[in-house]
Amino acid sequence: MLLPNGISTVFGPVSARQNDRGTLNLSGLDRFLTLIQASLLPEHRCMLFGDSIFRGLLQYITTYYRAIAPNLLTAEEVRINAAFRAARMPIEKNYGLTSCLFRICDTKRGYQLGKQHPFALEQLRVCHLLMNCYICLNEDQASGVNTFNCPPPRIENYLQL
Repeated sequence: MLLPNGISTVFGPVSARQNDRGTLNLSGLDRFLTLIQASLLPEHRCMLFGDSIFRGLLQYITTYYRAIAPNLLTAEEVRINAAFRAARMPIEKNYGLTSCLFRICDTKRGYQLGKQHPFALEQLRVCHLLMNCYICLNEDQASGVNTFNCPPPRIENYLQL
């Protein structure tokens, strides 16, 4: 998951047989978001954006609007979908930067690492930690400041030094 300030998080390990929806359910993320926002006024609550696999009965995770024939999307839904697409691009740039800097899971063969080497998940977690430190020191050129006007934390606060 990528936060608006450019910091990424990792959940797992999870069986490779799980799909994204199963992994989301295992994480309890929607329940967690419900709990931490229960005391907030509705206009102060936020939602996470996910792929279309997350469509359904989730309270705080949303995805693109989809038209089901014969119904068409409203002008507002089309506008919101365009905003979602624009927000999605920085997320992909962030993951691409992580892959380029650390060369982990950057090829089809790389995705098989977890099956062959049990320590691969730990390496991936370290890569995300180092990438988050990089973001704290250099700001996130892909999303945080430029797209969402949400700067990353200071390195001292992120690492709780």
